[in-house]
Amino acid sequence: MSAQPSAGPGSSDPVATTTSIPDPPRTLPWRTILVGLVILGLLQVGVAEGLARWKGWGPEVVKGIALGGAASLVVAALAILVLAPWKPRKTADWTVLWLGVVTVRLIFTPLALFSVYSSALLPGPAVFLGGVAAYLAALLLETVVIARAMLPSEHAPTRDSPERS
Repeated sequence: MSAQPSAGPGSSDPVATTTSIPDPPRTLPWRTILVGLVILGLLQVGVAEGLARWKGWGPEVVKGIALGGAASLVVAALAILVLAPWKPRKTADWTVLWLGVVTVRLIFTPLALFSVYSSALLPGPAVFLGGVAAYLAALLLETVVIARAMLPSEHAPTRDSPERS
């Protein structure tokens, strides 16, 4: 016995009467993301300095963490800009594009970290730690900012609101 969802009074086709939520084209809050990435970079340098004083790390370790984080954040910023976030698109399109860019960034971030490590001859674990921490923080920042931007506004009628008929 299969349970078919009820499409509404007097309807025999559940697909034809499925309610749809309007999905107007919108832009991504790219300025907020870029400012957030800069703040994350400054925060990472401050945390690295604090940890260096607490743990007795040398200046090369702090520089490695800072440059690894900077490389990761630059890749994140470029990935966001590649999306052309100022161009209005539907939410479904933004979701696919953003996931694709996150996947590409997952490939380019280690390449950037390896380039920093090779060219600056800094401690590898410090560069890796700074890059991974910045990558994860940037991913969290983007997820929160984009999710909030994609949520329906409080005044827009939703599927469950009584204003919608």
